[in-house]
Amino acid sequence: MPEKYLQRFDFLIEGRRLDLFVFLVFLLPGLPKDALTYLVSFQSKIKPMRFFILTTIGRTPATILTVFVGGSLWNGNYRLAIVLSAAMLLLAVLGIGVKKYIDRRAKRRAQAQEQAQEKENW
Repeated sequence: MPEKYLQRFDFLIEGRRLDLFVFLVFLLPGLPKDALTYLVSFQSKIKPMRFFILTTIGRTPATILTVFVGGSLWNGNYRLAIVLSAAMLLLAVLGIGVKKYIDRRAKRRAQAQEQAQEKENW
């Protein structure tokens, strides 16, 4: 990843609520987790075992939900499968909304940093 791209998301890593943020990203389906894993793994603010525990706990509900949807389909309980799928879809839409919010915030922060650097260069 280019350094400029990583710097856009420094506010996520520098935040006081990094643990909560990591947990929520892994809890909500539809959010890109690879970039976050990459960013957080190079930070000393969160220890590897703590990161592992947060991500495991965060992924567990979606995994359980997926298993129940599959089990419901297998057993012919289509109504339950539809309800559970709708719940997963709702969570995914929520996750996409969170991602858009984070992207907008990162962009605004990067623009503010660029403007501050331009003022310093004058």
